[in-house]
Amino acid sequence: MYAELSMKVLPRLIPAGSKLLVAVSGGPDSIALAHILWRYMHDHQDQQLSLVITHVNHKAREEADQEAELVRKLAENWQLPFVLHEFKAKEYASISRQCFQEAAREWRYARWQEDMKRYNCTLLATAHHLGDQAETVLYRLLRGSGTAGLAGIYPAKDNIIRPLLGVTKQQILEYCAEFGLPYAIDRSNTEPVYDRNRIRLQLIPELEKNYNKRIQEALGRTAELLRWDEEYINSQVEKKWTEYCRSIDEGQLLIAPEVWNEPEAILSRIIRKAA
Repeated sequence: MYAELSMKVLPRLIPAGSKLLVAVSGGPDSIALAHILWRYMHDHQDQQLSLVITHVNHKAREEADQEAELVRKLAENWQLPFVLHEFKAKEYASISRQCFQEAAREWRYARWQEDMKRYNCTLLATAHHLGDQAETVLYRLLRGSGTAGLAGIYPAKDNIIRPLLGVTKQQILEYCAEFGLPYAIDRSNTEPVYDRNRIRLQLIPELEKNYNKRIQEALGRTAELLRWDEEYINSQVEKKWTEYCRSIDEGQLLIAPEVWNEPEAILSRIIRKAA
């Protein structure tokens, strides 16, 4: 796994001189990601890469403090800067009137963007893997998403990279076992409470058993093909936007009426962009 990532994936995602903020929860996925990036940094010293480890303690489970300490020790052993954030995620979700998962995600990404500015990081690395991609595509399909949603999680978007997006959970577990990497297990991920959990724990195993044993790879491939289409269509939308957008003044947009002659695929995106 590491050989392929270091030869094909990481050089494409990480320019020379990058400083990466690595989001590490303490689970096997993020621990493996941090170790892989740490190895890559040492194996390619000519690239002058550097890492910062960041961890968010949601204070939602009894083991949360132990997980934070696990990540801190790993960062110390690897001689990497360590940033710890603590907040009561359930209280925040209640106040913000969001579900726990969405509220926690919103808070995490806000802190990570602050960390990037504070430590002058150029990239944020997260540990989304092939199972997460399959889960996301199915979740969005069931909600009636178009190609933008079904394109799934992007390997690189803005300043966020996801090097493990083509790697299976089993490969990650085998990697951790090979290098004796300690990790924590979030028991809430094994409870079919949230839609995403039910997709991961019930729907995907059902599809693997009775329809396609490699359904995760198939969904990952579908997402990649749709990303190609979405990126091309959006490039055409940008050209049309320049052509049809007449003025933007004091919160008002003026768009040429000829836009209504465009195919629905272009028109709908221009309207979305205008909104």
